[in-house]
Amino acid sequence: MIGFYTGLRISEAFALTWNDIDLEKCIITVSKQVVKRNFGSDMSKAMETHGKKELKSSWYFTSTKTPSSERTIPFGETLYKALKAAHIAQKKNELKYSEFYTIHVLKKELDEKGSEIFRIIPVQKCMCSDLPRVHMVCITENGEYTSTDSFKYCSRVIHKELMLAFDYHSSRHPRNDSD
Repeated sequence: MIGFYTGLRISEAFALTWNDIDLEKCIITVSKQVVKRNFGSDMSKAMETHGKKELKSSWYFTSTKTPSSERTIPFGETLYKALKAAHIAQKKNELKYSEFYTIHVLKKELDEKGSEIFRIIPVQKCMCSDLPRVHMVCITENGEYTSTDSFKYCSRVIHKELMLAFDYHSSRHPRNDSD
């Protein structure tokens, strides 16, 4: 819904935190995007799993695609109601799952160009961490991060099962009947 009603890129929508959304003023502030990157002291090392090499990876906040991509976007009543309901549900679910709820903390790192990036680290709520907590918008009932990969998987299923040409970009630019 966020992409449909705001036109945000998939990497911007899935990077939203509740600090980016002002429900009173009905505006979203876009200041970052999320990307999947390799991490660790030796990023070139791969793990061997079932005969395949897999790189250790994690989700990171990085700067937006271009400097002009940083912007404030107003939204209407329909998205307001959906976001408000999601925010309330997340608070209830955190109470429900208690110490087993997944929260996310940020670890500052540097990319290959020396720019600051922030790794999004999921941890159980019962674990103590000195790292700052971030309240992600796109999460599951138990708090786990819902990534762009999740949406892309759903898009493939819709495409295969319903024979519809659907992807996130379609939701950003809805087509009318004449298209």
